Amino acid sequence: MSTSDHDTHDTAAARTPDPLLGHLADVLDRIDGPDPALVDRAVALWSLARLDAELLELVSDAGALAHRSDDLQLRFLTFQNDDCTVQVEIGGADGDGATGRELVGQVDPPGLHAVSLVNGPRVTTDDLGRFRLTCGTASFRLLVELDDGRRLLSPDIAV
Repeated sequence: MSTSDHDTHDTAAARTPDPLLGHLADVLDRIDGPDPALVDRAVALWSLARLDAELLELVSDAGALAHRSDDLQLRFLTFQNDDCTVQVEIGGADGDGATGRELVGQVDPPGLHAVSLVNGPRVTTDDLGRFRLTCGTASFRLLVELDDGRRLLSPDIAV
């Protein structure tokens, strides 16, 4: 392989800051390259390792602690990831329970974010990050699309 050929191909030597290690990796690739199935598994594991940046963790669930009346109980949840917090208040069933439970929340840092229930309604927060949704199912997952383009997903929450 000539020097010009070496420069035009994507090689380990071109991707590695240490030229000797890069050259050694190129030689090993030519002699005995990695098993494609192993490469696929490694890529999948690497993707899973990065998922925590896209998941919201439930860090607080106050349960049904606050009672405004005998029929209406509130539940307070807090979700977080490295740089975002989502607080949600789950209200009691509306009227006869036919329309679902009201979710009132706030995304911090504030901004015009999109908040939705997975497979459900979607709203845009106000400039303070506040939102209101109605959950008509027995459980929900929040999907928060931040104004910087990142998408954050909560765990499944039974209401």
